[in-house]
Amino acid sequence: MNYYELIYLLKEFKTKLSNCWVEQAVTPFKNQLEVFMSNGEESFRLIFNGSPGNAALFLDSYRPAKKSNTQQFFEAIYGQPIKGFTLIENERMLFFDLENGKKLWFKLFGNSANVFLTDGEVISETFKDRDSIGERI
Repeated sequence: MNYYELIYLLKEFKTKLSNCWVEQAVTPFKNQLEVFMSNGEESFRLIFNGSPGNAALFLDSYRPAKKSNTQQFFEAIYGQPIKGFTLIENERMLFFDLENGKKLWFKLFGNSANVFLTDGEVISETFKDRDSIGERI
């Protein structure tokens, strides 16, 4: 996934996810995180794939989360409205700015792809062990 693809993806996020809140984030398969969001009328499923060398982030058609053999992530942001979206200039990183001041980061660098949650400038939770809790951005 390159920076220019993310520019267009960010436009789609702004169009579809601007009035949404996070309902749930689960991992149904190894290296995959699904973030479920809703605006009360529509529901969305954002899929992050962190397989080494195959990083991907995209909106997919909604279908409920897999119920068995899943692990929940980022419970601190459940129910939190999304205030905005930011793409770091010339980088393959973007974040969702949440109403409670936390940020959900998507890092799309080949072998080190990850999703992590920050509180201020410090990582508070990670999807994969590639970034450390307590580490500064």
